[in-house]
Amino acid sequence: LMDEAITLLFAGQDTSAATLSWTLHLLSLYSAVQAKLSQEVCSVLGTDAVVTKKLISDMPYLDAVIKESMRLYPVAPFVVRRLAAAAVEIPAPTNGPPLSFPDGALACIWIYSLHRHEDFWVQPNEFIPERWLDANDKGITTPGAYIPFAAGPRNCVGQPLATIILRSLLARLIHRYNF
Repeated sequence: LMDEAITLLFAGQDTSAATLSWTLHLLSLYSAVQAKLSQEVCSVLGTDAVVTKKLISDMPYLDAVIKESMRLYPVAPFVVRRLAAAAVEIPAPTNGPPLSFPDGALACIWIYSLHRHEDFWVQPNEFIPERWLDANDKGITTPGAYIPFAAGPRNCVGQPLATIILRSLLARLIHRYNF
């Protein structure tokens, strides 16, 4: 248990730092997004820089900015899984024959490409946090189109911790600095 906790904390620190770096980079490029985020954070926090779980829940644009950053720059750009138990057959991307994968084959899910695929995202290469404010109106309804922490039984166990860390650090940084 101790080994798992140590792994979670060390792995989470590096991946959270990378995600925060990409988010700050994007905010430095999109000044209007940064201004809107700063306005939300300052209106919720006021002059106090103490960030609580309740205050973070009052910042939907903060969450949208982080999700959009992770969509464009997932910290793990791909995951590899071994297919087990039986062969898998999936429909071909064109009208050709289905693709077959034998039992035990390795399958790679290219998350970076999935998060930028035109079939799932409007303006897939643009940084548009607003798409997360009302996901049903923006077409974010395809299951599995957004998986920055992977998915299924082997997804990232640090997801809840990373989400809290990213929200609280970004809120504190935006409250105090311009990028």
